Amino acid sequence: MKTPIITALLLGLSAPVLTLAAECTPEHAAMGHCTLETPVKPAPKPQPAAKPITSMPAAGTCTPEHAAMGHCKMEASTKPAKPAPKPQPAMKPMADMPAAGTCTPEHEAMGHCKMPAPAQPAKPAAAPQPAMKPMASMPVAGTCTPEHEAMGHCKSDSTPAIPVSDGSAATDIPMPFPGAMHMADDPFLSRVIIDRLEIINSDEGDKPVLLDAEAWFGKDLHKLWLKTEVKQVGSDTDEAQLQVLYSRAIAPYWDIQAGVRKDFKPVDREWATLGIKGVAPYFIDLDAALFVGEAGRTALSFSGERELMLSQKTALIPELGLNFFGQDDPEAGTGSGLSEAKLSLRLQHELRREFAPYIGVSWSKLFGGTADYAREAGETTEDTQVMLGIHAWF
Repeated sequence: MKTPIITALLLGLSAPVLTLAAECTPEHAAMGHCTLETPVKPAPKPQPAAKPITSMPAAGTCTPEHAAMGHCKMEASTKPAKPAPKPQPAMKPMADMPAAGTCTPEHEAMGHCKMPAPAQPAKPAAAPQPAMKPMASMPVAGTCTPEHEAMGHCKSDSTPAIPVSDGSAATDIPMPFPGAMHMADDPFLSRVIIDRLEIINSDEGDKPVLLDAEAWFGKDLHKLWLKTEVKQVGSDTDEAQLQVLYSRAIAPYWDIQAGVRKDFKPVDREWATLGIKGVAPYFIDLDAALFVGEAGRTALSFSGERELMLSQKTALIPELGLNFFGQDDPEAGTGSGLSEAKLSLRLQHELRREFAPYIGVSWSKLFGGTADYAREAGETTEDTQVMLGIHAWF
């Protein structure tokens, strides 16, 4: 009897436990004690179609703004083509309201889109305007001012400054502009040279005065030369001659000369002249001339000198002179062949470039028929002289 009673009691106590064990709560399912069974939901009742709300976009749609920001991608619409709308009257353009889907400046600044360049209508041709008066005080746009050039912002195209002297001038003065230098390339020049103006103390006891001078006028290639030589003894003129020559440059430092020579003393003679004048190597000044006169008379003269500079202003100048004649001329007292040779030495000092006094000595000798005519006249054939004179030019 006891066994059935105990069994009934155990079954009565275990019934609630079994009931609880059969139920699986979400907490037990989360702990892995049981598995929740998915309840079968009943089919939903059909609902009436909702009216479309145009102001609220459907869930999951992608707007043009979001697509431009890269948040989504718009899908091509699968809606059927809409019927052509009825023609509407043209609306007045509203400049202040941009069209839907356009790119605003704010979105373009964020890099979300790119605004198309606005098409500009062709402008009508502008009517001609009267020329404006130039304004010297207002620089042209785009010019480079000295201030900007100094900062390195630009480079001016102005004409370079006129260069100063290259050192040949005594002072640092602006040189002439190129046009002026070109125009003064071959100017007309002139010079008067007193080669020797001296008083002579000779063995004969007299003190003659000798003038040897020349002048030229012209340009580099073409010049007019005047040469004169006068010897005055007391109040009498012992010798006097004048040459008028055309001079033409044929090489650097060399001129060929042609003209006439007139002798006034001791006898009156006229000669046609052809000569050459220049500077030989070692700075030797040479002057040679051939003379052709009446009755077949001919003569040849040669002179050469060199300045030996002892200092910047002091020079020792040796000089050699030779005279030849083609035939005897008893009236002039000259014989054929070598007539006279003269050698002199002068010590010259420049007080100024244009003025230089000197002292010197000379030796002269007559030869051939000229010496014979001198002896017949009671004159000496050889003479030594001391000179005191000046050299000048202007």
